[in-house]
Amino acid sequence: MNTKGLTRTRNFFYLLSIAFILASVVTGFIPPRIAQAGSIWTTNGSSCQDPAAQDTNHYDAGDHVYIRGNGFTPNAAGTFTITGQPGGASNDPQQVVASDGFTTDATGYFCVDAYVVGSEGADDGYVDDGTYSVDVEVGKDKGNDNYTTDAPNPASASVTTGACTYTPAAGSLTLVTINLTGASLSIAGLTFTSSTVISLPPGSYPYTWTALEGYTGSGSGTLFVDTCAPGNASVTLGACSYSQAEGSKTAVIIDVSNAALTIAGNTYSADQTIYLSPGTYP
Repeated sequence: MNTKGLTRTRNFFYLLSIAFILASVVTGFIPPRIAQAGSIWTTNGSSCQDPAAQDTNHYDAGDHVYIRGNGFTPNAAGTFTITGQPGGASNDPQQVVASDGFTTDATGYFCVDAYVVGSEGADDGYVDDGTYSVDVEVGKDKGNDNYTTDAPNPASASVTTGACTYTPAAGSLTLVTINLTGASLSIAGLTFTSSTVISLPPGSYPYTWTALEGYTGSGSGTLFVDTCAPGNASVTLGACSYSQAEGSKTAVIIDVSNAALTIAGNTYSADQTIYLSPGTYP
């Protein structure tokens, strides 16, 4: 066996290793590190301690988006960003809706309450809808996940006045139609969550409405209710005529405005002329 040749070979690789180390020190060269095999997922538990489903990818308005990950470098600083997908895939195309930092624990695990769905809508005028991308970086380690949201339906509310009726007992009352879609409306000390019709006396009625769960929107206004238009009625006599078959008949001219007039057992709500025989007619 050629021991001298083997010794020379070992010495060559030993000297080469020393030269490589010295060159690294002089030039500042650091061999690249192999990226950690980290993974992330989103979940909507009530807190980071809540053992919620590991992977949740659909959220509604008001849900918390928690980002969890493991397999990363222990005790390392990291960052996350949540970005709306482009091309009509979200209401926030290529917009970062949330970002922050965090630190992994001693096992390389982390959990962060990253975002509340819809919270940015008040700032930019849009409601979260579509697909959002979650990106995490811990040093050179990276992770990605996606989730989707549904925009809450817009709520609506309207208050309109209708027919007005008058009775001596109740006075003037106006029908008020309340139309609601996904909203709760308060008026005249009452609160309604579905469409209905009520009656209100004359007056000024401020009202407010807010969206029910799963809807968005709010509003306010004032409803003005007038008294019923005054009613008038008159009865005047016209020409009298006589026939052998019917005897004496007198024309009775009835004029009514916003009123119903009852005479001789009949009720009239429009102007007209009737004929009555001689007699007394309350």
